[in-house]
Amino acid sequence: MINRAKNVQNFIDKVEAETFDITGEEAIEKSICISCKAKVDLTGTEEIDQREYQISQLCPVCFDAACDEEQWPEGPDRLEDTF
Repeated sequence: MINRAKNVQNFIDKVEAETFDITGEEAIEKSICISCKAKVDLTGTEEIDQREYQISQLCPVCFDAACDEEQWPEGPDRLEDTF
């Protein structure tokens, strides 16, 4: 039987390494942002920032930038016609 969870994690690790030159697990171990490689110190930050880092491995600045709709190439409405 194939361990699908392990296969999925291996795929995620491969994509992260190819995209960011580091895996999410390595970023967490080193307490750095997977994107900008800045040291991440979440001491005194809100719980939501701490939880988001565990999920995305992005520092609050990179996470906010990634979620900024103004930076989307075609804007947030680009998917409306597909549904």
